[in-house]
Amino acid sequence: MGNTEDRIKQTIIVGGAKDSPEVKLVAGFFPKSVIQVDAAKVDHSVTVKVGTSYGGFNAKAPAALPVNGPVCLPAPSASPSPSTSPSPSPGS
Repeated sequence: MGNTEDRIKQTIIVGGAKDSPEVKLVAGFFPKSVIQVDAAKVDHSVTVKVGTSYGGFNAKAPAALPVNGPVCLPAPSASPSPSTSPSPSPGS
C-alpha cells in the first residue's frame, strides 16, 4: 500500500533537479529512494511517492544542508492575510 495511484514499488522523490538542495534534503529521510526529475517543479517543491516496498524513514537524517550561493524562497501569497485588528472607524 502506498500514497499514490501510480504503480510503484520503491519510494520516489520528485523534484526540479536531482542535485537541488531541497531534493537532497528530503531524499536523506527516505533510504533506498529513487530521485525523479520533473522540470515543471520550478517552485522548489518536492513530492514523495511511497511505494509498496517502502524503505523506511531515516529520523536521523540532517534537517539542514549547507548551500553555496543564494537560497530562493517561495514568493509571498498574492492576497494579503486578513487583519486581526479592527479598522478604526471614521472620525475616531
